[in-house]
Amino acid sequence: MLYTEIILNFFFPKLCIGCDAHKNYLCKNCEENIALAKNDLPDWIFAKYNYKDENIKKLLFKLKYFHVKSIANELALYASPYLNSKLEKNKDYILIPIPVTAKRHRDRGYNQSKLIAVSLAKESSNLKVLEILKRIRETKKLNKIKTREERQIELEDAFAMDSSKSISLDSHIIIIDDIATTGASLYSARKTLTEFGFKKDNILAFTIAH
Repeated sequence: MLYTEIILNFFFPKLCIGCDAHKNYLCKNCEENIALAKNDLPDWIFAKYNYKDENIKKLLFKLKYFHVKSIANELALYASPYLNSKLEKNKDYILIPIPVTAKRHRDRGYNQSKLIAVSLAKESSNLKVLEILKRIRETKKLNKIKTREERQIELEDAFAMDSSKSISLDSHIIIIDDIATTGASLYSARKTLTEFGFKKDNILAFTIAH
């Protein structure tokens, strides 16, 4: 076991965030009591949980800032049936995680959206992950920017296509992120994809919480 895993297990033992049961950060009983996302998103964006739920907020905070990467696996396991219920059964989908800035990737060591995408793909045979978006400039932390308009301005031209990756322009795509608040990151990513040539009607987005 790596030293980092030993340290994480010491400070963040696998106890349910809701009831302190052992083995998981979120047990099935507590998961069933988590508030679901409100139905106020555009029809191409889906989210499983309400981010105002304290348990979800704590889990995503630990995933994002405390290196408890296995939380992505647990949340994806619970969220996968919901996501699959929104997809057409006879189609394959490409999961594209929202990229983080180079600095944040260096500081954190991983992209939480990619962890979620990879975990979701493990739960369904018609999903696969391809990182075809890259962040081409540093941006401010969006949780410091309150309005949708300001976030959209901050993310203008923040993404670009990775030309080293090959993908059909007819592909059905699902943009993956951990949280959607205003949806600015998702809109910016979709804009980059459509300008490259992907069909807007073939692009969906999914987040753990909203």
